[in-house]
Amino acid sequence: MKEKNERMEELERLNKERENNLIKKMMKKEAIKEKYDKIRKERFSMDKTKREEKLKKWKQFFSADKTFFVPLKKSDNRFLFFIYDKQLLEEICQQRQNQLYLAAKGYPVKKGFGAVLRELFHRLVFASDFPHEVGLFLGYPLEDVMGFESKGASGYKYSGIWKVYGNMERAIQMMKRYKSCTDYCMKWLEDGLSVPSATRKYKDLEA
Repeated sequence: MKEKNERMEELERLNKERENNLIKKMMKKEAIKEKYDKIRKERFSMDKTKREEKLKKWKQFFSADKTFFVPLKKSDNRFLFFIYDKQLLEEICQQRQNQLYLAAKGYPVKKGFGAVLRELFHRLVFASDFPHEVGLFLGYPLEDVMGFESKGASGYKYSGIWKVYGNMERAIQMMKRYKSCTDYCMKWLEDGLSVPSATRKYKDLEA
């Protein structure tokens, strides 16, 4: 009887410990989010002229690194920043299976990479939700993009940054790199770096 009570007490202690750890993680995550939101508001709560000057400087900064920076203004005055390496993204869009998929989604594939991008930007600005195919432009495997579109939140092999329906091992490795990039850049933004500076610092880290 004594041993049973001791086991019960130990289980209660472990459950309480797990519960406390979970609460701490949630509080930490919320604190980081609040801090980031504050930084974001401070950086973009400026008049139109100053904002345009800042965005122009950011474009020049990214251009020097052969990276394209496209600010997309939503109808509610929020900005979505689409930053991409032209060579890498063009390679993705030129893959035969990706072209067939994008053409089926109404993208002007035959008119070239520029026309495809302009259609994507139009959809990102005016659509109320992100279009399914945006995952392809973010580097997600086509099989996972199509899997989520057809099956939704069912039948997946793994769930992380996105839901995996195809090669799980490859997708998990990609997610680890994405998470590493996010964690580093979020930390640097919290420390006061600008978006371009954080991006360049991460590129130097990976080099």
